[in-house]
Amino acid sequence: MSRALPVSAMAKSTPSVNFKEISVLPTHEEILTHEEPFLRENKIEGQYDNEEHYLDVQFRLLREDFIRPLREGIQQLMAMGTIMKNRDDRLQDVRVYENVRILVPVCTSNGVAYRIRFDIARFQRVQWENSKRLIFGSLLCLSKDNFKSFAFATVVNRELKDIRKGEIEVRFVSLPSQGRLRTGDLCQMVESIAFFEAYRPVLEGLKMMPPGKFPFKVPV
Repeated sequence: MSRALPVSAMAKSTPSVNFKEISVLPTHEEILTHEEPFLRENKIEGQYDNEEHYLDVQFRLLREDFIRPLREGIQQLMAMGTIMKNRDDRLQDVRVYENVRILVPVCTSNGVAYRIRFDIARFQRVQWENSKRLIFGSLLCLSKDNFKSFAFATVVNRELKDIRKGEIEVRFVSLPSQGRLRTGDLCQMVESIAFFEAYRPVLEGLKMMPPGKFPFKVPV
């Protein structure tokens, strides 16, 4: 999990949108905004109003826990402007990959994926067999215009022989916020330090919890 959220970011009012209507993946606006998201503080004393209140609080806090590093990392990256050497070392929230080329579509058991290639020059000393970079399930964000628009993808295949030459397979899980990404496009890519696959099934499970079936509910 990423670092704790500041208490100052917590809201106490009633949400305007049911959490079950919120996408697990962040929107373009959520990544680029400088406004604090709607959150409510986790109760450590007393009771929640009801099961909906409890699930709403947990969903929003957990979702923000994985979104915040991506948001802050991308905004820092955009502020840097032009490409600078080793700027990955200056960012704590994302890992940066330059000169990412979308190569060819690949058919997998879970649908169409894409093979991509990134500039391996800066990663000659990385021991890929032990590295946590670009492991299965990692959430990636690809952009052609310094993240004014972007698309999300997850790593679906990471063969050691391929990643040593800078190639992996990814599946796009969102459409670009503007335009399209096509085979042959050259992109910039960031990887969140928050491991998406650890969050995704929990967030989806919270959204699918049927009314009246909450396992920790105290009988009245």
